[in-house]
Amino acid sequence: MGLMRDKLPACKGLGAVMQKLFLFLLILVAVWYVRRALAAAQESREHRAERPAPGVSEVKSEMMRECSQCGVLVPESEGVVVDEQFYCSQEHAHVRGRRSDA
Repeated sequence: MGLMRDKLPACKGLGAVMQKLFLFLLILVAVWYVRRALAAAQESREHRAERPAPGVSEVKSEMMRECSQCGVLVPESEGVVVDEQFYCSQEHAHVRGRRSDA
């Protein structure tokens, strides 16, 4: 029994080292967990920003109009209006203008 008492003080010093090691590992795990949680939150925010809001369509519809020259349907924003007539291009507007001049 006397031999065990002689070894106890050495174990006491080892216990302090183990406590510090355990605390260091605990801090590492906590930092890792916090970083992982922050990365997941950031990814979630980016994913939410990419999705359109509910009820909002990404593609806006546009009125289609028929060209007075060739009859092709063209979005209103891409066409040309001359003398209240809608044309699919500047060329067709000019062709129509030349025909009426003749």
